[in-house]
Amino acid sequence: GSKVENTTLGERVTASSLIPCGSCLPCKENHYQWCENIESIGRTLSGAFSEQVLVPAKNVRRISNDTTYEQAALTDVVAVAVHNYHLAGSPRGKEILIFGDGAVGLSCLQEYGQANNVDIVGKHHKHKVEQLGGRYIDASVIRTLPDNLYDVIVETVGREQNETLSESIRLIRPRGQIVVAGVYMSGYKGQFLFRDLFYKEASLQGSNSYSFWDGRNEFDIALELIESGRFNTSEIITHVLPLTQFLEGVRLMNEKDKSGAVKVIYRLCELK
Repeated sequence: GSKVENTTLGERVTASSLIPCGSCLPCKENHYQWCENIESIGRTLSGAFSEQVLVPAKNVRRISNDTTYEQAALTDVVAVAVHNYHLAGSPRGKEILIFGDGAVGLSCLQEYGQANNVDIVGKHHKHKVEQLGGRYIDASVIRTLPDNLYDVIVETVGREQNETLSESIRLIRPRGQIVVAGVYMSGYKGQFLFRDLFYKEASLQGSNSYSFWDGRNEFDIALELIESGRFNTSEIITHVLPLTQFLEGVRLMNEKDKSGAVKVIYRLCELK
């Protein structure tokens, strides 16, 4: 619109999907992930499975000529990993375990793996985990690991299951930290051993999207990590399809045990 001053037609950009109101108390305290009136592109507003998407100018970020649209499309996912790492206290020289080898898990592997030893529990992507410098543990053998192995455990699975949090409490060391980025279903009530959490004095920390950290927007931090080459997005993007093959992309994600899909990217044919 006519009031937009910091972007011009034809610029190459990406955008944050979170649209906070900017006026409630969480927004004023720079915790916009808790905004009382938050909107989200793709959740409460029409998303980007279309040729055009309406985005507030304040959410738009320019990308460099060396950054592909596919790389920039992962900024939101990388920002989730950045926020998770900050909540864990930006650990260094620690033993880290990540549950889940999807897009968030592989992003957390790269963020934590810059300064720590990282194991990742998965079912699908052993080669990708190893390519990114992590040690792969098949989910089928997780119960055979001895207790109290890890300083920080990151849960990225969520859904409706107890096992990942139960195993996290068993595997965490005393005074360790469990950071939960996995999205559990609304209303789901799980069960785990509260007494073990109490005994170990371990902390259980939620990790919701991203916001500001130390005065900086974590979405901007994530974009810098991608543009600097510190994040390998090619191991996360498994399929790039034209928008005309939308249903094929849905099929690939629904059958990811067979297809090996992690992230499916749609693009308009005319984009270069």
